[in-house]
Formats: sequence, C-alpha cells, structure tokens
Amino acid sequence: MPSSTRLAMAYELNAKTLQSRISLRIYIVEQKVQTLKDIHEQFCLAKRTSLPRKRALQLISETESGLIRLLLPGLGFSVSQGKLTKVVKLEATTFMATCSINRLPRARIEFEKCLPQSSLSPHSRTTYGNRVRQWLAWAEQAGYWPGAPISPEMASQCAPPSLHGHGSINKINLTSRRGIYKAYALRPEEMNPELSAWYEKAQRFLTRPNQPGRTFPAIAPYTIKMYTRGWCQILGWQHRYNNVPLAKLGPQHLFPVVDQEEWEELSPRQQDRLWRKKQRELEEIICGYRDFLLREMRAFSPHTWHAKLVHMQAAGRILYSDWVTLTEDYNQLPVFKTLRAAYGEIQEAVNERQQSMETACLKEKWPEVPPGRTALEVFQQGVLEPMRQDCRPRTHSRKLRSPRRIAHRYQQYLRVAMMGWIPPLRQQVDRSLKIALSCPITRPASVPVEGCYYPIPPDEVRERGMTGKLTDNFLHHTYELNGQPYPEGIWVREVQEQKTRKSMGIHRTIIPNRRFADRACLYDYVEQYLEGVWWPQSWSSKLYQGTNPRYQNTMGNWVSAGRSEFNPEDTVVTDVDGVPWRVGFLFVSPKTGLPYSEYSYLYTIQTNAHRLIGKAITPHTMRYLWATWAYQEGLSDTEVRSLAFMMGHKADTLRRMYVKVTPTEQQRPIEDAIMSRLCRSEDAADAIPFNKLIKAVHHLSQEGKQQLMQHIEKVLDKRDAGESQFA
Repeated sequence: MPSSTRLAMAYELNAKTLQSRISLRIYIVEQKVQTLKDIHEQFCLAKRTSLPRKRALQLISETESGLIRLLLPGLGFSVSQGKLTKVVKLEATTFMATCSINRLPRARIEFEKCLPQSSLSPHSRTTYGNRVRQWLAWAEQAGYWPGAPISPEMASQCAPPSLHGHGSINKINLTSRRGIYKAYALRPEEMNPELSAWYEKAQRFLTRPNQPGRTFPAIAPYTIKMYTRGWCQILGWQHRYNNVPLAKLGPQHLFPVVDQEEWEELSPRQQDRLWRKKQRELEEIICGYRDFLLREMRAFSPHTWHAKLVHMQAAGRILYSDWVTLTEDYNQLPVFKTLRAAYGEIQEAVNERQQSMETACLKEKWPEVPPGRTALEVFQQGVLEPMRQDCRPRTHSRKLRSPRRIAHRYQQYLRVAMMGWIPPLRQQVDRSLKIALSCPITRPASVPVEGCYYPIPPDEVRERGMTGKLTDNFLHHTYELNGQPYPEGIWVREVQEQKTRKSMGIHRTIIPNRRFADRACLYDYVEQYLEGVWWPQSWSSKLYQGTNPRYQNTMGNWVSAGRSEFNPEDTVVTDVDGVPWRVGFLFVSPKTGLPYSEYSYLYTIQTNAHRLIGKAITPHTMRYLWATWAYQEGLSDTEVRSLAFMMGHKADTLRRMYVKVTPTEQQRPIEDAIMSRLCRSEDAADAIPFNKLIKAVHHLSQEGKQQLMQHIEKVLDKRDAGESQFA
C-alpha cells in the first residue's frame, strides 16, 4: 500500500520534531527562581526543548561565554583573558548563584558600558553581545525581571500553588489493622517440584475451556491470580507458623484429600471414619488460619476471611474433581459440608458490614459535602480541576518543568479524569486500556484531511482468549460510530474484557469532550498526552507543525514529547496483509514503561485526593460517588438502569450502593424538601412546583412514604382549621 495513501497520525507527524527531545531527561527541583543561576538554568532548558540538539548546545555555549566575559564583570566577577577553562566556568556558575535577580537592571547598564571597551575582536564582541542581549530579553519576557508584572501569557503557563496541609496519607488507616503487614506467603522459589507441578495443573484446570472433569465454567486470568496468591498465603502460614517442612508441602495443606481408590476399598464404617478425620483436618486448617489472621495479622474484616474460604473451595474443587459429575455434587461431600458451615458463620457478618459505613473506613474516603452539593461535584471541583490546572508547563514560581514531569502530570490527570468525568468501570479496565500508535490503513472517507485518527487494529492482530473471544480493551478516536457521523471526532472506550462481560456484554462508551472555563477541553489533554505538549509563546521562533487546529500558525515550543517520554515498551504485530501495527498500553509507568500494577494505579488517585481535599479516595470509592450521585439527583428508573450498565452491574446493585452515604446525606434530600415546601410562608406556597419533592421521595421506603403522607395530612388539616403555624 503506497505510503501516500495512508493516514499519518499526529504521533508520527511529530516524530522528527519530538526526536530531539525524547532523550532529554532533566530534573530540576521545583523552587522559586531567585538567582541569575536559576534564570540561566531555565534558559538552557527552554532552548534544549525548542531547538535541535546541535543548535541548542551551540547557542548555550555562546551565551555562557558572553555572560562570563561581558555581563558578570559588571557585577564584580573577575575573569582573565584567554580561553575559558572548566574551572573558570565553575567559578562563574558559583558567582551567579550568589547574584539575586534584583541585580539584573544594574547588570544590563554595566553590560552596555563594558561592551565597547571589551578587548574581544569585533566579530566576537558582536556574537557574544547579541547572545547576552537575547538572554536578558528572554529573562524579561519570561517574567523574571525584578519589578515587572507577570504577563498574561506567562500567567497562563504557570500552575497554581500546590495544595497541602492534610498531613501524610500514611497516617490514614483505611482498615482497623495496625502495624506492619507481615510477609508470610510462600515464595515461588520455595515450592517443591510436586507442588509446582500441581500449581501448573490447577491453573490449566481452572482456565482452559472445555477442560475434562471440570463441572463449572472457566475463570478469568485475573481470578486465577487471586486464587494462587491466596494459596501461597495459606501454604506460607502452614510452613512458617505450623512448621510444615517445605519438602512435604502439598495441596493437602490447602484442603484435605481423600483418595477415591483407597476410599472404595474401605468398609462403610471405615469410610465414615475417614470422612470425619478429613473434616476434622479441614476444621483445624480453617480455625487455625482464621485465628492467625485475627491474632497475628489483625485482619478483622469478614470480607477478608470470606475470600480465604473461597480460595480453599477452589483448591478443593480441583482435588475432588474425580468425585463429581455435576457442580451440585460437591455439596454432598462431607468436607464441603464443613466448608459450607464456615461460609454460613461469616456470611451474616459480611452482609452486616456491607450495610455500614465501617467498610474499609469509608468515612476516611468520603468527601465533606456542603449543603446543596453532591459528593461527586466536590470531587470534580476539588480534585479534578486542580489536577487539570497543574498540567501547565511551569510551576507557580514560573520555573519550567522538565518534559518528563509535564507528561507525568498529564497522565495523572487523565487517569483520574477517566473515573471522575464518566461513570467508571472497575479499575483493571482503565489499567488494561490499549491504543494503536500507528495507522497503516487507507484514510477513511469520514476522517478530515487534517484530522487525528487512532483506529482499532483489525481482529487478527488483537489478543484473544482460549475460546477465541477478544480480550483486550482499546481507546480509539473515530469520526463515525454505529453508522452515526461525528464531524468533530470522538474518543471511544471499547471494553471487551471485564468481570461482568457475560451478563453485561461489550461496553462502548463515548468519552464526553468536557469544556472548561479557559476554553480547553478534555480531548486536548488526551491528545497532548499522546502526541506531546505544544505551548504557544510569542518570543519563540518555532512555528507549530501538528494536527490541532487550535495551534495552527502559532509560535511556541514543544515542552514535552508526551507518552513517549516514558520509553514505553510497545509491541509491533503484523496483520494478514503483512502490515505492521504498533500497539501499546495507554497508561504506562514512567519508571519502567510497563503497565501499572493495581496498587500503583490506586496510589495516584488516593494521594492526589488526600493532598487536595484530605480524603483517601480510591477507584472503588469513585463507583460509590457515582451511585450516590444518582440517588441525590433523583434519577429516574431508566436513568438508573443506564448508569448501572455503564458501571458494569445491575440497577439493584446500584441501589444497594446508595446506603454507603452517611446518614446525614441520606436524610438531607427529604429534610430540604420538607423545609422548602412545608415550613415556609403561605404566600410562597404556590410559587414552587412539587416536581423536586417527588424526586426527593422517589427512593424512600414504603414505610417512609406513609410517614411523610401522614405528616402532610396533619399539616393540611391544621391549615384548614385556621391555625397560623405548621406542626
């Protein structure tokens, strides 16, 4: 396919422009610019990010020579004639660190006096003199000149001061556990050969489609990771606390095993005795391990213990697969009856805790909500908006950030925005999002000539599960979806793999292009994170070359190469026509270039929320914020079902999440309605419609509705009786 007929994405169009900056890794401490050395560091950083490497190094070298020979002598620095050595340059740098920016006006005057009297050749005098003048002009235009007001252009580049004052997030305890977590799980290198072989067999048994002997559906890879982690913890407890030798560790220490052939050779009485023995062994494992979790690990959550029982059950199903023909047959085995009894003991505590604010200390995660607002609005205005403004290329003290730091700010904002501006699915969906980084196809007719296009690769190059179904999630940019045109283009999140795919199907969500007060929109941040950040500057000599119409014919600098700053480990796959496709994860760790782990992904939103509003909000808490927003806004049944679908569960599940709000929040809608509709003067009674009152009582229980009607009837009876005040 001729290259002229293929659509080049903005990522590739800017490759040459960004190439000179990809290798730039400059880390400057965010501090206030106070000395001439600080100004010169910012000058060098700006030139390295806006000019080709060779040209930037030459300009910086000539500027340094000019400053040392022509500017610093007027401030008291003495320099000998001849070639500038490294020692002289180091001394000059040290001297500049002692010169306040308040000396700049005096330095300019002394420079103009010294220039004609310099012993330099006319050519050198002209070259170095021009470099010093350019350096002084840059410092003035950049807002570093003492007494000069900051220009609107510079102000638009500076982020607001960082908000702190809520202390360290490490001091917040989201559970009742105290102290350091003890690492007791069995490590892979500690497994004996027999146990390692059983682990491999167990993973195949649980995940392979149409597995012989399995009576239940295959589980997802994410679930098998939880099971294997749980097994390693139980086996580690058996070894480290019950003194079971590593050589003897086996699956029987997860779930007692009865050999079927041996059992068949026993008499009925002996069979019953053997079952009772294995039941007692299972009881000892259950009781001993739970006592360990309570006493040593201080893990009091019933959900934790419930999960451990699930891990034991999974191991038992594998070990007793030859005993059953249907899944229900497991319940007839005596050892599984013992396990079910343990389930019954903990289930009531699980249900009770689900209905309380105690769950994972929700009070430490829930925003403080003033009257008239919702928790979701508090999060959007208190967390998302400051994070968006913090994407600007300069700190509040006007210091230019490094390209890598700018790209990291954009990534952090987008990761949190994916949960705050649209109803979130579970966090592993956003962690697993991929994006096509090349576009080797003929430009579709719907794509404008200057349009940016990120397609979904063909099915043959995408990941598939063992059943042949697609299992990867993609973010793509298109101009047509389901036959409907979108002339301006839309970003779409397509989710193939998620926990509730069997019941909810494939999710395709249009990312809303939210517009902000400064005329920027959410799509700008997505594209700038992927393609790099262009910042208009009137004193720059570089003309914008890219696809964003907002910056066409503007002068400025590329201050960051975007996602490529992190050196992501993308992959190249070839379709049936031999055309290579470059694909990578949307969010990658700046340190490794690999996808985030569950904990590191959670840590971003948690730390930023705590820094800005003092609450350790997690990705899962965001789902409660959206569910509660539906309750507080009084959404209709149709709207609730639609919201529940976007979040990957059923409407009944969404309604059960309402109870996670505080009692004050639950009572506030009806209290406000009663105060505004019933407890006011009669003159205003007919002026306000009752539609909001209807919405407010929409989610009340039947008993609550009856109590409200009785109260209203009493009020109307007293009004008819001529009483002047309400009850």
